[in-house]
Amino acid sequence: RVMSIGGWTHPRMTPSDASDAPHFSGRFTEWGWATWRRAWTGFEGQSSQQLRDRCTARGIDISKYGRDVADWFGVGAERVGWEYCFMMHSWLNDGLHLLPPRAMTEHTGYDDRSSHRQDRTDWNDRAESPPPRVQWPEVRENPASPELWRRAIEPPPRPSLVKRAVRRLERIAGKFFGHGRGV
Repeated sequence: RVMSIGGWTHPRMTPSDASDAPHFSGRFTEWGWATWRRAWTGFEGQSSQQLRDRCTARGIDISKYGRDVADWFGVGAERVGWEYCFMMHSWLNDGLHLLPPRAMTEHTGYDDRSSHRQDRTDWNDRAESPPPRVQWPEVRENPASPELWRRAIEPPPRPSLVKRAVRRLERIAGKFFGHGRGV
């Protein structure tokens, strides 16, 4: 059931009850990881579309950990990274990935040389030492993991038109009546 052991995580994806202990997630991270031959059994020879179709047929929500996965496998997707394919393969095998409570590897691949170049300055991390004493978790997904991943990967929803209008009126009223300027 355990498909990989990761060395990277981010505070955004670390459940609050796992601040000093590793935890299991269904989401695979490809930065600083290890696995076993058995985890790859059946992986070769399957296209990304076959993996997606098998997940769909089994009722697996490929957006469970964020829309980025579904975007990679969307209609017209030309090239799907191996890491997304391995993640789907693990879902099809009820696999989990052990993640540390804090990053033990430093991800530096955000520049022009990286595969998925993007401005991720808000994701800067640094490697830390492991906890002095490790409490190994039960082999089951931490229930907070999917939601934490979704919140970390997806931008927050845009406020409703009414909320934006109220905020705008409050700013205008504040300027007109001098609120917030010590008047």
